[in-house]
Amino acid sequence: MLSKGKWIKAIAIGWLSGIILVLLLAMLFEGTGIHNMQFFMGTGMGAGVGFMQWRALRKIIAINKNWILAAIAGMSIPFLFFDLLQIFAGIKLGPNYILYSVCIAALLTGILQSFTLKKFTPAANLWIVANIIGWIAATLTFLSINYTKQVFSNNMVIFFVNIAVMLAGGFVFGFITWMFLKKILPLQKQ
Repeated sequence: MLSKGKWIKAIAIGWLSGIILVLLLAMLFEGTGIHNMQFFMGTGMGAGVGFMQWRALRKIIAINKNWILAAIAGMSIPFLFFDLLQIFAGIKLGPNYILYSVCIAALLTGILQSFTLKKFTPAANLWIVANIIGWIAATLTFLSINYTKQVFSNNMVIFFVNIAVMLAGGFVFGFITWMFLKKILPLQKQ
């Protein structure tokens, strides 16, 4: 049985794992001389969240690991595309670069993962909408870190608020996707 609390907890853990993976990949790529690229953000977040979604979903449906690959590919490809566009075409996307990437990545991930869900439910296309709304809301939650210095002046308070805001993205994503998931899959009463 998959409950709302278990789903949100799994996604929050996946979100945290994704943040850790992003940091590790950033150090790896910077250490090997690959600079000014952001595709590893999609890779890390897709891997962390996708893995935990898969772990939670496999308890109620016979889902395979293609779910995780769909999350990694879906989240990575748009970031990589925009990285290459900036490097080779000289197009600067400005401060909204991450948001542009996430919007397209959420759509692509939702489409790829919906193919897996189609085996289990006729409502699989709702997962596309769930991903778009969930990833964008979680990203906007995360990006609100840019404004904490305008609200708080104490550096220690800002530090703890920023940590809380970073982690909140996972709970936001988990809650939003749960609202759709309970309509998509035949879950027991929660």
